[in-house]
Amino acid sequence: EDQGVIGRAFATGLTQLDADVQRRELAVPLRRNGRMLGVLNLESADAGALGPEEVRLAESLAEAISLGLENARLERARDEVTHLMVHDLRTPMVSITGALDLLQQSPGLAPKDQALVEMASRNAGRQNVLIDQILDIWQLEEGIPPERRTSVPLAMLVSEALRLAGVDGAHLDGIA
Repeated sequence: EDQGVIGRAFATGLTQLDADVQRRELAVPLRRNGRMLGVLNLESADAGALGPEEVRLAESLAEAISLGLENARLERARDEVTHLMVHDLRTPMVSITGALDLLQQSPGLAPKDQALVEMASRNAGRQNVLIDQILDIWQLEEGIPPERRTSVPLAMLVSEALRLAGVDGAHLDGIA
């Protein structure tokens, strides 16, 4: 049974060249790390086309395509792992941080117990910062600017904006 040039290239993992009187067909396997990803198929109506140099170029192109496909697969896998990791770490940290906050406010904790709760709270805070940094890195790689909300006194914000704009704020005294 004839699988055709594409089927033979896929089945054998070897470049296949078919030539007949009317056309030429070249099938180059797309492989990466021992995995078959597909087949690059080139056809020409010119029976004299697709010689040894074109075969070498097609094999180089197939290697580049295979590398690109594998990189895209790895990028998708990395994104999925990052999302799962951030979610799976953040969810329990919310509960842990909330429980530690409640414990810190509990009356009657012995000083030794209070010290343990404070230590655990600091460590949970560091863990939350690490989780946020992982998410920030992912967002930067995706071209999404990370969002950070911080309370800033309005007077300080206006003063800094005026300073950066080169405006003398002395004549604005008393304006609220």
